[in-house]
Amino acid sequence: YHTRCRSLDTQSANRELRRTVAQLHQLEDELRRSDERFRASVETMLDGCSVCSAVRDSTGRIVDFTLEYLNETACQFNGMSKDQLVGGRLLVVRPKQPDPSLFWDYCRVVETGERLNRERVLYVNQDQRQGVEAAYNVRAAKLGDGFVAASLDITGRARAEAARQESEAKRS
Repeated sequence: YHTRCRSLDTQSANRELRRTVAQLHQLEDELRRSDERFRASVETMLDGCSVCSAVRDSTGRIVDFTLEYLNETACQFNGMSKDQLVGGRLLVVRPKQPDPSLFWDYCRVVETGERLNRERVLYVNQDQRQGVEAAYNVRAAKLGDGFVAASLDITGRARAEAARQESEAKRS
């Protein structure tokens, strides 16, 4: 009797284990498909997209951000490859930001959860096109102990606006 009960218990446990393994495989497949859809969507965006995590000092204060992910557009905006950027530090990649308040805005996003929407952020490219000004609309939201940011290149619009203002100033 005990042997038969153990055999039934083992068979029942094996069936349950097979069901659980099948469910895990199904969940892994769903997660893989979801990840593929996400990556395809983000990689084809015209906006630059980046995910950064906070680097904190011994007191817990944010001192930098690690670049965890960048889509191809964000890499193009920075004039560098993913291999050069991912794992790097934000303040090393952009050591001479013309508007250092953007760093503090990112810190505020992480610390408070308050979303960021900066209409016009100006940069001077640090690569072979040094001296060329670029302008971006930057949006960011808290993600874990970091943030996700989307940047839309508005350089053409910003240059046209500057040219229009210069033209109007000359006419005055």
